[in-house]
Amino acid sequence: MTYRQSRLTKAPASNGGLAVGPLLGELVLRDDHLAFPALMTLALQRAPARERGAVAGTVTAFVDLAIASGAVALGGVADLGGYPWVFLTSAAVAGAGLLLVERLRERTA
Repeated sequence: MTYRQSRLTKAPASNGGLAVGPLLGELVLRDDHLAFPALMTLALQRAPARERGAVAGTVTAFVDLAIASGAVALGGVADLGGYPWVFLTSAAVAGAGLLLVERLRERTA
Protein backbone atom coordinates (compact mmCIF):
# COMPACT_ATOMS: atom_id res chain seq x y z
CA MET A 1 0.00 0.00 0.00
CA THR A 2 1.43 3.37 -0.96
CA TYR A 3 1.51 6.42 1.26
CA ARG A 4 -1.23 8.07 -0.79
CA GLN A 5 -3.56 5.08 -0.36
CA SER A 6 -2.98 4.73 3.37
CA ARG A 7 -3.49 8.45 3.94
CA LEU A 8 -6.84 8.42 2.10
CA THR A 9 -8.24 5.22 3.55
CA LYS A 10 -7.37 6.16 7.15
CA ALA A 11 -8.96 9.61 7.04
CA PRO A 12 -10.84 10.55 10.22
CA ALA A 13 -14.58 11.00 10.10
CA SER A 14 -14.76 14.77 10.39
CA ASN A 15 -17.94 15.67 8.53
CA GLY A 16 -20.84 14.52 10.66
CA GLY A 17 -19.73 10.88 10.61
CA LEU A 18 -18.88 10.89 6.90
CA ALA A 19 -15.36 9.81 5.94
CA VAL A 20 -14.29 12.46 3.47
CA GLY A 21 -10.91 10.95 2.60
CA PRO A 22 -12.14 7.70 1.04
CA LEU A 23 -14.85 9.53 -0.89
CA LEU A 24 -12.40 12.08 -2.28
CA GLY A 25 -9.96 9.33 -3.13
CA GLU A 26 -12.61 7.50 -5.09
CA LEU A 27 -14.06 10.54 -6.82
CA VAL A 28 -10.82 12.35 -7.66
CA LEU A 29 -8.35 9.55 -8.25
CA ARG A 30 -10.81 7.01 -9.66
CA ASP A 31 -8.50 4.18 -8.72
CA ASP A 32 -10.43 0.93 -8.71
CA HIS A 33 -8.46 -0.36 -5.76
CA LEU A 34 -9.84 2.48 -3.61
CA ALA A 35 -13.48 1.66 -4.28
CA PHE A 36 -13.65 -1.28 -1.88
CA PRO A 37 -11.99 0.43 1.11
CA ALA A 38 -14.15 3.51 0.57
CA LEU A 39 -17.34 1.47 0.42
CA MET A 40 -16.36 -0.61 3.44
CA THR A 41 -15.51 2.51 5.45
CA LEU A 42 -18.85 4.12 4.67
CA ALA A 43 -20.77 0.96 5.53
CA LEU A 44 -18.92 0.30 8.80
CA GLN A 45 -19.26 3.91 10.00
CA ARG A 46 -23.02 3.61 10.11
CA ALA A 47 -23.19 0.18 11.70
CA PRO A 48 -23.45 -0.42 15.45
CA ALA A 49 -20.36 -2.08 16.92
CA ARG A 50 -22.14 -5.40 17.49
CA GLU A 51 -23.17 -5.63 13.81
CA ARG A 52 -19.89 -4.65 12.11
CA GLY A 53 -18.88 -8.22 11.34
CA ALA A 54 -22.17 -8.91 9.59
CA VAL A 55 -21.95 -5.62 7.71
CA ALA A 56 -18.39 -6.36 6.54
CA GLY A 57 -19.45 -9.80 5.34
CA THR A 58 -22.50 -8.46 3.54
CA VAL A 59 -20.53 -5.71 1.78
CA THR A 60 -17.84 -8.18 0.72
CA ALA A 61 -20.39 -10.70 -0.57
CA PHE A 62 -22.30 -8.14 -2.60
CA VAL A 63 -19.15 -6.58 -4.08
CA ASP A 64 -18.04 -10.05 -5.20
CA LEU A 65 -21.52 -10.79 -6.55
CA ALA A 66 -21.61 -7.48 -8.44
CA ILE A 67 -18.22 -8.08 -10.03
CA ALA A 68 -19.12 -11.61 -11.11
CA SER A 69 -22.64 -10.89 -12.34
CA GLY A 70 -21.65 -7.61 -13.98
CA ALA A 71 -18.90 -9.27 -15.98
CA VAL A 72 -21.23 -12.01 -17.21
CA ALA A 73 -24.12 -9.68 -18.01
CA LEU A 74 -22.00 -7.05 -19.73
CA GLY A 75 -20.17 -9.73 -21.67
CA GLY A 76 -23.52 -10.74 -23.11
CA VAL A 77 -24.34 -7.12 -23.89
CA ALA A 78 -20.97 -6.72 -25.64
CA ASP A 79 -21.59 -9.86 -27.66
CA LEU A 80 -25.03 -8.67 -28.78
CA GLY A 81 -24.43 -4.97 -29.35
CA GLY A 82 -20.76 -4.15 -29.02
CA TYR A 83 -18.84 -1.99 -26.58
CA PRO A 84 -20.91 1.20 -26.97
CA TRP A 85 -23.88 -0.71 -25.54
CA VAL A 86 -21.75 -1.91 -22.62
CA PHE A 87 -21.05 1.68 -21.63
CA LEU A 88 -24.66 2.76 -22.13
CA THR A 89 -25.92 -0.19 -20.08
CA SER A 90 -23.40 0.54 -17.33
CA ALA A 91 -24.47 4.19 -17.23
CA ALA A 92 -28.14 3.19 -17.06
CA VAL A 93 -27.50 0.75 -14.18
CA ALA A 94 -25.44 3.36 -12.31
CA GLY A 95 -28.17 5.96 -12.82
CA ALA A 96 -30.82 3.55 -11.58
CA GLY A 97 -28.67 2.87 -8.52
CA LEU A 98 -28.39 6.60 -7.79
CA LEU A 99 -32.16 6.99 -8.08
CA LEU A 100 -32.69 4.04 -5.74
CA VAL A 101 -30.29 5.48 -3.17
CA GLU A 102 -32.03 8.87 -3.34
CA ARG A 103 -35.46 7.31 -2.83
CA LEU A 104 -34.22 5.23 0.09
CA ARG A 105 -32.62 8.32 1.60
CA GLU A 106 -35.90 10.22 1.33
CA ARG A 107 -37.75 7.36 3.00
CA THR A 108 -35.42 7.23 5.99
CA ALA A 109 -35.21 11.03 6.44
